[in-house]
Amino acid sequence: MNEKHYTITLWHEDGCWFAKHPELEGCIADGETIEEAIASLNICRELWIESRQATGLPVPYPEFG
Repeated sequence: MNEKHYTITLWHEDGCWFAKHPELEGCIADGETIEEAIASLNICRELWIESRQATGLPVPYPEFG
């Protein structure tokens, strides 16, 4: 499931870029640039999904995947 395409929401606040996957509650990352925020989000998503699978919790499918 990690290869599926989740929605990415980006915003800039207080000199930092933030990125999140709305489908994955709490899956959010930041960076000094958009690219860094997205790269961090990719790592966050992998860990988020691994954690859910390890505890037997469902992993939502992408809204538009």
